[in-house]
Order: sequence, then C-alpha cells, then structure tokens
Amino acid sequence: MESLKTSHRDNAPIYRLRIYRLRKTIKYDQLGFTVVEILVALGILLLIMSLGIFLSMDFYRSYAFRSEQKILVSVLHKARTRALSNINEYEHGVRIATSSYTIFQGPRPSPGPGHLTFGTRVGSLDETIPASPVIARSGLSEIVFEQLTGDSVTGNIVLSGQGRTASISINNEGGIDW
Repeated sequence: MESLKTSHRDNAPIYRLRIYRLRKTIKYDQLGFTVVEILVALGILLLIMSLGIFLSMDFYRSYAFRSEQKILVSVLHKARTRALSNINEYEHGVRIATSSYTIFQGPRPSPGPGHLTFGTRVGSLDETIPASPVIARSGLSEIVFEQLTGDSVTGNIVLSGQGRTASISINNEGGIDW
C-alpha cells in the first residue's frame, strides 16, 4: 500500500514546476502594451491637448480684450485726476487714435468760452500710451476734462474686436462707467 500512497513532498517538484510555468506565462504575456492600447492612449491624450489649446486661445483673446479696456479706462481716469488736481493749471484730455491713446494738456483758449482741443494743446507735455491695433474703437475720439471740476462732454466709447464688445460711458461730470 505504500506504493499507492504518495506524500505531499513527492509531488512538490511538480507543483513548483507548474507555478513556475504559470508565473513565466503571465510575466511574458503581459510584459508590455499592445499597439492598439498605445494608439488609444495617444488618441485620448491628443484630444485632451487639442481641447486645452482651444480653451487657452479663447482665454487669451478674452484677456487681451479686457486688458485693452482697462488700459483705456486707466488713461481716462489719469487725465481726469490730473484735471481735478489742477496739474500745471491746465485742462487735461485724452485723444483716442487707432494705435495709441494720448494724454494731453493745455490752457483753456481765450477769449470766450471754449475748451482745450488736441490742436491747441501744449505738445511737449503729451504722454502717449500704445493701443492694440486688433481692437476697434468708435464713439468719442477726444475727451477733455475741465480743470478743478473734471466736467466733460457726455458720450460713449465702444470697443469691439475678437468677438467681444464693451462700452465705456462718460457723463457730464466726468464720471467714467464701464
């Protein structure tokens, strides 16, 4: 009967061989990625990157437009503040051109009631700020703020470009709303 009985230790090398073969099979079959898996992963990565590029370009355009709007509002505020502060005892104004904003100043023309214009300014005191050529400007092109009061003409400046439009309003007291 002893020949029919086998101990667990007698079969140990067979089990070890089977486990070794199983490990070897699993190890070599799943060592790398298939070409299809790599292509799918690259396709998903490419899709995410292209979506990111489109979103970042839209974000950049929006940022550039808002920056231009803020620059123009800052220029208007600077000219009004100078007029209220009576710098050089002159009226101050802003000339809006295609490629620049010019803060100008000069005395009120005499005799009679009148206001400073870009043509009657003191040119040596001009301060020119570059403007974006991509953004179109319409409405008021010259705004003059009276000295000590800051009063000005009433009107709007409309900025448009890159699929966006914004309006900057100036009231008769020189208030700037945007």
